[in-house]
Amino acid sequence: MKQKNRRVKGKAKPETGIDREPNLESSSQTETAAPKGLRDRVFDFVGPRKIWYLISMIFIIPGIVSLAIQGLNLGIDFTGGS
Repeated sequence: MKQKNRRVKGKAKPETGIDREPNLESSSQTETAAPKGLRDRVFDFVGPRKIWYLISMIFIIPGIVSLAIQGLNLGIDFTGGS
């Protein structure tokens, strides 16, 4: 099959599969694996970012305090015992 060339700014460009099959470019229907009720929902994760920061700090600060007070419980691999 002979390829058609298109002119783009003075240069010939070979025809692509999308040029030969226009249905490959896009679909008029949205096909997803999500259930129909979840497909149209929009979740705003960035808006309540201060709440997410607070939730993160609730977990991070006790962990840092625990490390500072108790330290690490090193196993035999790191204590040098046999």
